[in-house]
Amino acid sequence: MTGGEWACSNVPKDLRGLEMAHPLDGIDAKLLRASAHIGELDRQVRAFCDRRPYAVRVDKQADSQGRVVSVSFVAVDNRIGDPDLSIRLLAGEVVYQVCVGPIDLATRSNRRSQEEEGRPATVPNL
Repeated sequence: MTGGEWACSNVPKDLRGLEMAHPLDGIDAKLLRASAHIGELDRQVRAFCDRRPYAVRVDKQADSQGRVVSVSFVAVDNRIGDPDLSIRLLAGEVVYQVCVGPIDLATRSNRRSQEEEGRPATVPNL
């Protein structure tokens, strides 16, 4: 038997010889999805910013001799509306994919070490 083949004899014949997925493949896939989402998020944020949604107004306060004594910067909404909801959804998806990958790795590692020690597998307390 070569590495990655099913070892059980009770596996249906049409499934025998299939390669088992590497334990890190799922984590790699999560990070690839996160990377793709980051690219799309960047594109959408740039498109929103290109519409110039906000401006900065500078308010100066002068004393009686005309000298500037304070400067205030005020954000001005240019009334183009909120960013598209998909920007928020993509940001949430990036956080999820990036966080779940390491948690999945820790869980698998913990489970394996507990099983090797003959203890019931539990989820690590992260």
